[in-house]
Amino acid sequence: MADDAETTAKIRDGLNPYIKSREQVNYIRRILAAHLGECAQGGPLKSALALANGRDAEGTVNTDSTPANNVYREYLDVLKENIAARKNFEAARQYDIPELRTEGTAASASASLGLNERLALLKLHQKRDGLYAVQETLDTLLEQPAADAEFLDTDRVLQGTPALPPVPRDVITTMAIEQSSLPLDIAGQVNQLERLVLRAKLLLRQEEQLLHEARQRVRRASQPPSQSAKLTALGATRDELINWIETELGKASPEIQRPEHDGISSERGPGKADPAAIQAQLGAIKEKYTLYVSARKVLLEVAACYSKPPQPLAANMKSTKRASLAAPSRPPMDHLVAPYLASLVDASANHKAAVAYRTQISSLLNKTAQINNCQVSKLAEESHLLSTFPPRGASGRPGTDSASQASIATQVMPWVEASDAAKMATLESVAETVENGQIALEGLMSTLEGIGKITGKDILSSEVDEDTWLGADTPRARRHTRKGSRAISQSSTDPWSKVRGNLGLLGQEGL
Repeated sequence: MADDAETTAKIRDGLNPYIKSREQVNYIRRILAAHLGECAQGGPLKSALALANGRDAEGTVNTDSTPANNVYREYLDVLKENIAARKNFEAARQYDIPELRTEGTAASASASLGLNERLALLKLHQKRDGLYAVQETLDTLLEQPAADAEFLDTDRVLQGTPALPPVPRDVITTMAIEQSSLPLDIAGQVNQLERLVLRAKLLLRQEEQLLHEARQRVRRASQPPSQSAKLTALGATRDELINWIETELGKASPEIQRPEHDGISSERGPGKADPAAIQAQLGAIKEKYTLYVSARKVLLEVAACYSKPPQPLAANMKSTKRASLAAPSRPPMDHLVAPYLASLVDASANHKAAVAYRTQISSLLNKTAQINNCQVSKLAEESHLLSTFPPRGASGRPGTDSASQASIATQVMPWVEASDAAKMATLESVAETVENGQIALEGLMSTLEGIGKITGKDILSSEVDEDTWLGADTPRARRHTRKGSRAISQSSTDPWSKVRGNLGLLGQEGL
């Protein structure tokens, strides 16, 4: 196919000098007819004057007997050149075609070639028409830009808005003059461009950091993770999901507080939440998320409108003049809307700051509560107090499963109850020990009293006087004294107390 195309191009280049237009051919024919008429002088021709073919060209064309300066001689020379060119063309054609083709195949090939050229031409025409349509649409849009006040229907835009308060005409005139007479703030524009460049650099740095983190994750993902890494990742994902759910619930309904009833919280478990409250919170979250998505779309559209580059002034001169001549001039409305837009922007910024502050506080409180719950749960697992004194009406250890749902006060209550129970148990054991000591002391005192009766000595009084372990001012010393006085009083009433108790051995009284 490439050889055929090159051959066709060479043939066309060689035949271009001999190919004439129809008008030029008719003109040449008329001139030739006039010259032939002059040469024939109205008589019959001896030989045919048409272009000779290859067979009779040698016998017909003969220029030896013709005069030197004659048009007929020039015609014969041209005829010879034509015959030689035709012979060369036929020889080249027979040489270039390796296989013999029939007339039908040649005709079909030429027809297919012409059809392909026609299809390509039609496609080019369609593409040109589409480009023309796009160019016309762009010209129309340039003539009426979207930022022009005449392009927007103010009645439709301001439909449903409350009416503005009446403003004196002098104030409006002075405001318009001041706005029109403001000089070009080059320093402000330079600062704005610097801020944009800085923002772009920060975004680029963030993108590079994200790319670096993504590459690190890909490198880590190439290696098979261990079971401990999987368990750690699963725990971190669970904690993040719980934190996000608590944050979203706090954002959706921060003013709804769950009433803390100790009896109800002790009876209900961690999985017995109110389904109606959960559905209400989920509905509020969905509504707020829908509002957030719609507001983000509007913000993106506005940012896209403001991010368009300014149109060149020279391209819009004719369209602006034409629009100003076609439509009547309307007073600009920017100076009326600008103060309200500024106040709206300030209110939006304040609201956004309040929401961000509120969200940060709620997230901080939730994080602190989660940390406290984790610490309380850890202490509950390591403590022996709760295992020794379990809380009333609780099955198992508190703080292991419901740490994320119960409040800190609810988790601390078992500790308070356990400490109270331990205190009461300690007091009971101390009271029992003291009571046992008192009983043993009373038995000892009775034993000593019996020994004193047998020996005739007042052991209790001497013990009270010579007690080296107990002082005179201690309660036990006083108790001993009291017990001794009671024994003495009892022995004074005894008739055997008058008898001397120091009997000793018989026959030793004089010693």
